[in-house]
Amino acid sequence: MPIDNQLTDYVSEENKITQDVIDNLKEPRFVTACNPIIISHIHSYCKMLLEFSKNKHDSKEIAYLINLNTGSLERVSFGNAHNVSIPSFFPLINNTNYSYLIIHNHPSNSSFSQRDVRTFISLTKVSILIVLGNKGAIYILEKKRDLSFVERFQLIKKTLQYKTNEFLLEDVIIEMHKCEIIYTKI
Repeated sequence: MPIDNQLTDYVSEENKITQDVIDNLKEPRFVTACNPIIISHIHSYCKMLLEFSKNKHDSKEIAYLINLNTGSLERVSFGNAHNVSIPSFFPLINNTNYSYLIIHNHPSNSSFSQRDVRTFISLTKVSILIVLGNKGAIYILEKKRDLSFVERFQLIKKTLQYKTNEFLLEDVIIEMHKCEIIYTKI
């Protein structure tokens, strides 16, 4: 890791996960998953991720890959204070017929980054993406259906405009909604 990154690779005290956040984390709400047992299972993974980040990773970013068909945790990726990379998930995702959910935390308590949205749109077998803020915010993206190649291409173009500040996240959400991608903030 370059020295500049090492100097900024910490989570400030006010952005560290607290036990109170974990204990009081709201249950996620979904459009595409309505079974209370599945929702409770996902909720327990959300709490587990925050607990693990708090206790073992200094409240830095962690990502979980969960198989929605089996309900099992398939992979974990450890990031730093500002991002987590999930390319290690790609071979598994692309070589099965399963549907997946990715959960990761944001120490800043912020919503989806441009990279989060682009990854979600690109990975056809990931149907739900959850970002957990270290302060308890929950952001969810859900695909109600598979996207066509053209839809994915157009949305990825919009995310690039979001990255260059030509578009706001709200504008990207409007475009995603046209393709039946649902955004929820809890």
